[in-house]
Amino acid sequence: MQIIRSRNIRIISMALNLFILTALPRLLPAQVPTYLTKWGSSGSGNGTFGGCVGVAASGLGYVYSADFANNLIQRFDSSGNFLNQWGGPGTANGQFSAPNEVAVDLSGNVYVIERSGDRVQVFDPSGVFLFKFGTTGSGNGQFIGAVG
Repeated sequence: MQIIRSRNIRIISMALNLFILTALPRLLPAQVPTYLTKWGSSGSGNGTFGGCVGVAASGLGYVYSADFANNLIQRFDSSGNFLNQWGGPGTANGQFSAPNEVAVDLSGNVYVIERSGDRVQVFDPSGVFLFKFGTTGSGNGQFIGAVG
């Protein structure tokens, strides 16, 4: 299970489903988040997950998921409607080798960390490849089993 906080929204990823909860920015022990929705199921098609291990929400209203098993990033709107996906297995730009974490910057750019690829790839909000950094190793700018 993974919990991502973005302003007053929490996204909980539990392997094959996304659960969206709303909460106050800082929960007090007695406060319970309000359940909003969930989406997704097991699979390899649009809007399904083989192993959803990383989730991020952007200020533009998109939710991104990193699917470790299918080597994909999927983009949804805030209601859970599938918008697009990118990736696939491989080592070329825009392909993934076990993407395990996803993050979004203030400009909406999407950062994908690959555990087996030992690199970070950066995309625009729609999934267009921008640049990458990192290689395998233990020196500066290198990773061994990169995780977020």
